Amino acid sequence: MRSEALYRFQLARAGRRAALQTSNISPSEYQRRRLANMLAMLDGREAGATIRELAFTLVYPNSRLLRGAEWKASGEKRHVLRLLKSALNLRGGGYRAFPGFDRSI
Repeated sequence: MRSEALYRFQLARAGRRAALQTSNISPSEYQRRRLANMLAMLDGREAGATIRELAFTLVYPNSRLLRGAEWKASGEKRHVLRLLKSALNLRGGGYRAFPGFDRSI
């Protein structure tokens, strides 16, 4: 991604236009929403939000609140934990595995 961005910057500096945006630098709409949601989850955790609060404010805002044993055994909880684990992995350097990421820059 960085090499693509650098290439586009150099073209812009030279007054030339880049070709249409390539897929390796532009995530899909689903990926953008998922990444934005994961960033919001990281922010929420930094602010002290619980997993359940994240689940029913960010991931499942239109669902009814699950309580007790129902929440403990729910697929919603497992899904939110997987998203949070992915977000923590990205924050810890996992973003370098994105397609198009050039480690040399």
